[in-house]
Amino acid sequence: MKKVKASGFINLHKPSGLTSHDCVAKLRRILRTKRVGHAGTLDPMATGVLPIAVNRATKFIQIQLEDVPLRNVTVDSITTLAFEPHPSFPEATIRVVCSEGTYIRSIARECGERIPMLSSSSHADTTSYVGATLSMLHRVQSGGFLSSSSVKLDEVAAAVNAGTFDLEPIESYLPTSFPTWTVDATTEARWIGGMSVHWFDDMASNASSLTNWPASDPSRLVAVYRHDGNQFLGVTTLTRTNELDRYVVTGPRVIVDPLE
Repeated sequence: MKKVKASGFINLHKPSGLTSHDCVAKLRRILRTKRVGHAGTLDPMATGVLPIAVNRATKFIQIQLEDVPLRNVTVDSITTLAFEPHPSFPEATIRVVCSEGTYIRSIARECGERIPMLSSSSHADTTSYVGATLSMLHRVQSGGFLSSSSVKLDEVAAAVNAGTFDLEPIESYLPTSFPTWTVDATTEARWIGGMSVHWFDDMASNASSLTNWPASDPSRLVAVYRHDGNQFLGVTTLTRTNELDRYVVTGPRVIVDPLE
């Protein structure tokens, strides 16, 4: 079994009973590389999408966690899919669409805190509440990865043994809403070369542009693309200054090797 030297992601289907770190440890042995990490921790009982970074992609996860300022989480919707009114322990199945960093256990607890307990006369007791706890969690999407296309640990091992294993490119993990910075040849050379990079709004053109930037955020991790052919170059942190809408590269640069 050869060591995997390429960089990229695995859209792993985490099984119940394993911690996220357990999955990383198993994949380190399967891929024969120590540079394996995960994004978006799942509890041992949880199943579903667990993005796994391999080799250079682990740097992307690191700066995603450390370099981007903390933000409030967003819950877009909570939908009840099923309800079983068991006398001793009613069960509800809900679907939550939310931003990264949302604690689903907290949502379950808060839902229970809003359901009043019925008194012996079948009237709602507004001083007591039912309460709730999370009994099962399945993640159907994380970033650009979907549960329907995720792979199991034994499938990864079989593909590695057969010599047919391929990593997902780093950019496949990025959601479509991820800020994108398309650079011209001069800016690309300065960015890859580690030199200071300044970009202004009035530089936007067919060869250079910045899209999906949230107006309220002064600093964001962005995906960097080459304008010619739209080739993915890597990720970096841009910070917006107050000087004529100027943007400056302020954080680490994760540069993708096109030969990997």
